[in-house]
Amino acid sequence: RREFERQEELRQAEAEAELRKAREAAEARRREEDQERERVEKERRAADEARRREFEAKERSLQRPTSRGTVSFSPEVERDAAPEFYWRSRRVAEGDVPVPKPPGRGLCIARARRAFEAESEQELPLADGDRVLIRYAEHHPSPGWIFAAMRGKAGYVPRNYLIIVDDAAEA
Repeated sequence: RREFERQEELRQAEAEAELRKAREAAEARRREEDQERERVEKERRAADEARRREFEAKERSLQRPTSRGTVSFSPEVERDAAPEFYWRSRRVAEGDVPVPKPPGRGLCIARARRAFEAESEQELPLADGDRVLIRYAEHHPSPGWIFAAMRGKAGYVPRNYLIIVDDAAEA
């Protein structure tokens, strides 16, 4: 009987040791996963910062006065989405966004290549051919979202749904 009890104690001690090893291994895996998540997040932040600096540099290069001293838009577009409305709406959506002087600098007109149905309040629905006001420096062919304004409405639309039709920002 004593031998049986001793063997049972040994088995229990071995089971506890295995359980402790398994817990330690799981904890080590969790630490490694946390470190990997931190590394990926750090890389993402660095890439975001690099994109932000690139956009700011591109915007600075586009901020030169025209012969009239400001970027001008057709009366139809000014009526539908004035630069002041664009910046006011963008501040509501994103917070403290710096407004260039004059407000039209850096903006351009884009046309919707196809319809876009908004799925949230932050998105702006588009019909095929709609003209919107966007920030020139933020428009590029890669997938993503861009802030746009038109006819008293503003929101985010997919960048690849838009094509620039008035390069006023380059004038």
